[in-house]
Parts: sequence; C-alpha cells; structure tokens
Amino acid sequence: MLKKKNVKLLILAFLLFLIISKIIYSNHLEFINTKSVDNYYSYNSYKNECIAILEIPNISLKECLYNKDSKKNNVKYNIQILNESIMPDQDNSTIFLAAHSGNSSVSYFNDLENLNIDDQILFYYKNKKYTYKITNYYYEKKTGFISVSKGNNMLILTTCSQQKKGYQFIIIANLFNIDY
Repeated sequence: MLKKKNVKLLILAFLLFLIISKIIYSNHLEFINTKSVDNYYSYNSYKNECIAILEIPNISLKECLYNKDSKKNNVKYNIQILNESIMPDQDNSTIFLAAHSGNSSVSYFNDLENLNIDDQILFYYKNKKYTYKITNYYYEKKTGFISVSKGNNMLILTTCSQQKKGYQFIIIANLFNIDY
C-alpha cells in the first residue's frame, strides 16, 4: 500500500510540474506577444544586442536585427542588414535586408512571396516606428547581387525564390509614415 501512495504522489508531482511549466511558458509567450514594442525592443536589446525590429504583420514575422558589425548580423543566423544600408534616421535612407527562405530554422523570409502591393512592413528603430508599404516586387536571376533603382526612404527585402528556382525574390517598399 505504501508503494502505491508513493507512485500516486510521484505522478501527482509530475503532473503538477507539467502544469506549472505550461503556465510559465504560456505567460512568457504572452509577455513577448503582448508587450509594447518599446518593451520588446528594450528586452531584446538587453538580451540580444538588438538594434531594430522588423515586423511584417501579414506573414506574422517579428524579428530583431543586429548591428552591421555584429557576428549575429548574418543570414546564417538571422535577418541580415546589408552593408549598403542607410538607416532610416539618415538622409536618403535605403535599408537592404536579406534572409533565407526554405524550411530551416533561419528561413525568416520563407513567406515573402505571399505578400502583396500595399502590404505594410514595420521597422522599429531608435524608438520610432517606420511604416513602409510595398510598392513593387519582382524576380531576378540569382547572381549574388540584386539590381535596384535606389530611391529615398526605401526598404528592400530579398531572399531566394521558392517559386522560381535560380531566382531572387525582391520586395521594394517605400516609407509611408513615421510614428514618434
């Protein structure tokens, strides 16, 4: 009889552990998903040296971006800010972002080809929210380089196409609004 009680207590303790773990994990996810962008930015800056956040609501993407000089600013690990980028707080800004598509854990741009003209892209940088709207997208033969007509206040996203093998998919978005 004593052994049955111990087994029941062990099962009860394990179930309690699972319930508490689920609650803690759920609260952590809820905290991440519902906290304000400023808190998200501060939290991730502290933890991950995040300098900006890219959010694309229509494909449920919200990721930190790292300084161009950081080892974390690499498509092998994250969304990469390309060296040619001029950040949005500077004149004639053009931000170039690249990431993998496919089925790996770092395929952040896998769903880019599901976006449409006028879809919004949010870029949080230095406590400002820059809202961009997609104005164009196209495919270009994959060469390691992309051809874009440089403009003012643009955000350019690129990834390997999942629909057209051997091609890059490129999105052009223009600045629509800045929230201070």
